[in-house]
Amino acid sequence: FIANSNTIRSHYIQDLGYELEKVNVIFRGRRIKSSNLVIQREENQLVFIGRLIPSKGLETAIKAFEKLSRIHPRLIFKIAGEGPE
Repeated sequence: FIANSNTIRSHYIQDLGYELEKVNVIFRGRRIKSSNLVIQREENQLVFIGRLIPSKGLETAIKAFEKLSRIHPRLIFKIAGEGPE
């Protein structure tokens, strides 16, 4: 079985009873029609690009940045996306 996110995969397994080994996730990207987004490749940069909703993991990325910035104090965190958060 195929799910398009980890949230849907969890639903298949926990709520519908599918076997863990039989559910794969294939993430579907989204083509952006027009955007002013320009992110240049730089050292010491962590970038989150995605819809700003809880299931996309922004909170996890922020926690990761907090930990990584202790080791790499020059690390920069950039967030790009739309949503209610």
